[in-house]
Amino acid sequence: MSTFAGLFASGGVKSIQEGFTSGATSTSTGEDIRYVDITISAVVVAKCVVEFIGGAGTSAAAALTPASNYICTARLTGTTTLRIATTNTVTTIAGRWRVVEAF
Repeated sequence: MSTFAGLFASGGVKSIQEGFTSGATSTSTGEDIRYVDITISAVVVAKCVVEFIGGAGTSAAAALTPASNYICTARLTGTTTLRIATTNTVTTIAGRWRVVEAF
């Protein structure tokens, strides 16, 4: 796996995709007990950095309140899918996300 600095040293930023999600979660197992999948434009996964600021809770307001939210993780599960997930059995994930792709 390359370092963050090394990833962007060879040519800079190719694309930035960003948005806000606030919605009901789907159900799975493992680290994705509850998750939201977001469709993005195609990227090269190995050349991307993903950011998410937000959380999970029983409502969008709870998900965005630090005192009552749960930690989420964000990762690309394919070239066009960003998954934001939590290991808690909450009903809503809300927050701002960004996918930055290097050349």
